[in-house]
Amino acid sequence: MAAKRNIVLFYANGTHVPLDPVKAFNMMQDIASSGFLNAIFSLASMYEYFLSRTLNICLCNRYDRGPGVPADQRKAVRLYKTAAERGHDGAQCNLGLKVSRPSSSPS
Repeated sequence: MAAKRNIVLFYANGTHVPLDPVKAFNMMQDIASSGFLNAIFSLASMYEYFLSRTLNICLCNRYDRGPGVPADQRKAVRLYKTAAERGHDGAQCNLGLKVSRPSSSPS
């Protein structure tokens, strides 16, 4: 699963392959549906940030502006919760930030 996720990151970043954030998004959904924890976290990040940005995932989770697919904050929170409950540190942090923001409403 880690190798598949890395290929997705190539598409998300345009590294070694043409940049294709929609393909990256669709591929990450498939990997996350298998229960792979890092893919669940990455998918949550995609749902949170894809509204007006091209996904540019690296270990530090940086994002650049560009085209994408619609964001879904509620789904992002649900996925962050799933990954956080399974012990993913980044998901716990992101969930905490979303819960502490007045504009965030976890579901």
